[in-house]
Amino acid sequence: MADHLRVLFVLFTKNIKMTTVYHIFFTIISFLCLLSFRSTYPPNISITVKTDSILSSVRQKIYLYYLDGNDFFLEDSAEISPQNTKVTLYGYIPYQKTVRLFFSQKGPNDVILIPSPGEKINITITEKDGGARVYKKVTGSSATNDYVDFWNDWEKLLASIVRLNSLEYVYSDSVEYQRAIRDSINIIQEKKRELVIHTLKHSVHPELVWGELISLSNIGFREDSIKKLRQDAYTRFPDYPPIGTLVIDTVFPRANIKSKRNIQIISSLKRKKKLLKSKEQHNLFQKPENQWTVCPISSRTALANFCLSNNREESVLLSQFIGKYTLIDFWASWCLPCVKELYLAKHIYERYTDKINVCLISLDTNKVNWKNGIKRHKLEDLYNLSAVNEQNQLDRDIERLGIKSIPANYLLDPYGNIVAYDIFGIKLTNLLDSLFLQ
Repeated sequence: MADHLRVLFVLFTKNIKMTTVYHIFFTIISFLCLLSFRSTYPPNISITVKTDSILSSVRQKIYLYYLDGNDFFLEDSAEISPQNTKVTLYGYIPYQKTVRLFFSQKGPNDVILIPSPGEKINITITEKDGGARVYKKVTGSSATNDYVDFWNDWEKLLASIVRLNSLEYVYSDSVEYQRAIRDSINIIQEKKRELVIHTLKHSVHPELVWGELISLSNIGFREDSIKKLRQDAYTRFPDYPPIGTLVIDTVFPRANIKSKRNIQIISSLKRKKKLLKSKEQHNLFQKPENQWTVCPISSRTALANFCLSNNREESVLLSQFIGKYTLIDFWASWCLPCVKELYLAKHIYERYTDKINVCLISLDTNKVNWKNGIKRHKLEDLYNLSAVNEQNQLDRDIERLGIKSIPANYLLDPYGNIVAYDIFGIKLTNLLDSLFLQ
């Protein structure tokens, strides 16, 4: 307890009334006392997780944990299995708090939830939710659902910036285009700030407000604006300790022994999960039956082991890419939205050269325009294939996919399985980060 009370406060008394300072001081002292004693409190939140047959096909545990100050709280765990696809986890939080769910073998590394004391949350997690960070609507927690809405709006703005950045690269030789693109990016950056301001002023959830307050400097807010926004937030939520710690600088006590042990437990489990995934992929690749076969179905998922010509008139089989993840982009030299995706494809190749193949398949009927496009956009380091044969007809295996518009793409795992298709911008980079940076 003594360690938790050794807290250093730097008081900005010039702009804050002393009554306010005292209020904040005692709020933070109460907050630190809660950090010391709350392990003795009974659970005040429950999270019921329903899983699909894929995630529950193996016996694994789901862990409920969160970070508060420098302390790491591992609240509960529950086991799912083929016989038990629905579990409930319990925990204690002293106030509205961001908590996380971790699946020990298959499934997300972090499911983000924002419960308040007394809430009973229900959420369904499936294999389609992915293996990285998941933001998903629930029943029983309005703060969680509001944050999912915020995140979706934020992600759309980020995706727009990614696309504009690609155009900026493509038209680097045009001052006029550069200026127009930069103006558009500035407009979107302002929309990001407006989205944050709206959350700070109108959200009824203090944890959401606190989360935006700590990131203001990263999106261009000046120091004086940040100080005012924090003070305004404290006026709205005077009894929410995390916001109080932003008004008065606080040095938190070091993590206690139990917190350090909890961190080691989750870190160790995440390492084991990553190793298990690598081992499963290796074992799967060794099986001879894991080869691509021609599928008679005509749909976007009917990707077969096609054979196409590259820009050097050499035949290339799709099966040659087995062993790495493969990003397949369909494009054409006349398609401006396609060209916007080329910068991202090059960035992905440069960042993950040893982990991924990037294959660009052109639908150009004019081979000269296709090859000029490769040179113009400096795509020589990538695999460049043509989906159009010498008779100017679309290859049958490509036609069978039923692609209605471009850009279109596929992400394949090292064994030829479709991980995702038609995934662009920030969603694609987030997915790749979750696969390669875990």
